[in-house]
Amino acid sequence: MGIKDKIKETIKITGQNISILNGKVFVNGVEYVPKQKGVTELEFEGDAGNLDIDCSISIKGNVIGTIDAGGSVNIVGNVDGDIDSGGSVNISGSHKGDIDAGGSVSIIGR
Repeated sequence: MGIKDKIKETIKITGQNISILNGKVFVNGVEYVPKQKGVTELEFEGDAGNLDIDCSISIKGNVIGTIDAGGSVNIVGNVDGDIDSGGSVNISGSHKGDIDAGGSVSIIGR
């Protein structure tokens, strides 16, 4: 599958907890089923609660809770809680809390 074959779907969220475990996405404990078939990338837009994921994630919005990620974390917004990441952490915003990252950490405050 080439880059132009990528099917992206945006999920608008407000304060919800997100879990991605074993390839399944859960929003507030309810499994999310993509609206399109063959979705290869999900983008979350809005303010999230806690994130518990076994992969990398990108969020356009604030995270008001903690982040536990198996991969890299990219946030365009503020993070109020601790971050535990298996990869790098990139935040374009402010951060309160501790960061434990398996890769580099970059925080560009706004």
